[in-house]
Amino acid sequence: MAPRRRDADAPGGRRREKHSWLALERYLLIHREKLAARPFVIADGTEFVRYEAEGVEFVRCVGILSCQRAVRIAVTKLMATRVSRAQLQVRSIHFNYHVTQRRDGRTRNLLRYDNSHVDTPEEYHRHLYDPRSGEQTRTILTREQFPDLAEVVDEADRLSRWR
Repeated sequence: MAPRRRDADAPGGRRREKHSWLALERYLLIHREKLAARPFVIADGTEFVRYEAEGVEFVRCVGILSCQRAVRIAVTKLMATRVSRAQLQVRSIHFNYHVTQRRDGRTRNLLRYDNSHVDTPEEYHRHLYDPRSGEQTRTILTREQFPDLAEVVDEADRLSRWR
């Protein structure tokens, strides 16, 4: 298997977008490898489903990551598809990662990343919840600032230790 292209190796010297098109098989391999490399994740309950809507094919990743310290990460991603070089490629277009933790008999929101607001689909958000009041702080992000799932797992690991 060829090594992943470094930014400096990208065509035209351009930096490769974090959430760019990727062959579905490569995407699935990276998903499994990144989660397997994180001992914080106990079980990956996500599944990838291909479906068609109005003549267009999509891939949806949906499910729960069960993690240490009673943390759960609900994952919902919708990916557009295309065929390039005879390979099915995917690119995430809608994201929702919702992190909760069960403590003292209660389930508390810790963190949520999404762009699933119908009125502003190109607006990416980070919602951080205060563990005592439940109030949230919302930060608007660019698509490039938006974390991938492995980065969300790492942040949930850090947050769950101190809350």
